[in-house]
Amino acid sequence: MTPEKSTTTARHSALTPKLSTLTHLCALSVLPLNVFLPSLANIAQDFRADYALVSLSLAGYAIVAVALELIMGPLSDRFGRRPIVMVSLATFTIGSIGCAFASDIWTFLAFRLLQAAITSCHPISMAIIRDTAGKEQTASRISYAAMIWALAPMIGPALGGVVDETLGWRAIFWGLALAGIVMFASSSNSTPIRRCSAHPVFGPTRCAWGSWSVRATRFSLAPHLLLQYSTCHRPRLAFTSAA
Repeated sequence: MTPEKSTTTARHSALTPKLSTLTHLCALSVLPLNVFLPSLANIAQDFRADYALVSLSLAGYAIVAVALELIMGPLSDRFGRRPIVMVSLATFTIGSIGCAFASDIWTFLAFRLLQAAITSCHPISMAIIRDTAGKEQTASRISYAAMIWALAPMIGPALGGVVDETLGWRAIFWGLALAGIVMFASSSNSTPIRRCSAHPVFGPTRCAWGSWSVRATRFSLAPHLLLQYSTCHRPRLAFTSAA
């Protein structure tokens, strides 16, 4: 092996993100959707707002998340994986801190929308796995990431309920902000930068719409997010109707 080739291989290995980093990104991309669900009543009481108005923090989050899925995947192909992941994590962290500091319901809802930026990390993580893993490892790594992505919203409400009872609902958002900072630090040096090469005929337009992996994941996540929102809302709506 020539020195140039060995140097290139070592550099590629250093830039290849760990599977744990990608799985944590997938978990963090869906956890904020319902982790604070047990705290909705306390949030409404603290802000002296109607419960239906506080529930917009779920509906608005889901709508913004689905909209972002349509554009963040192509942007990651256009400008690289790392810049989009970094911007998403930074925006999410700012949104989490803003929710923790919010003094009224409208400020809370505005920063809650910023939190939705984290949802773009899931399709980008899938694309990174496809970019960096071999054919034999791609399916295995994607299955691990998908499993964590499915488990996170199951344990999220239970975790949020415990935190709410012990430390208050604002501590949930402080925890999310801390998770965003940790993931920002761990992803800043390990997430590879990959851009699409310009198509000889279509040029940058072809490149902007991204690879197959991002495009497929982008459209498959929207119904999952809407399903999560409807699942979170159904028990409260049933209780309200019964009351």
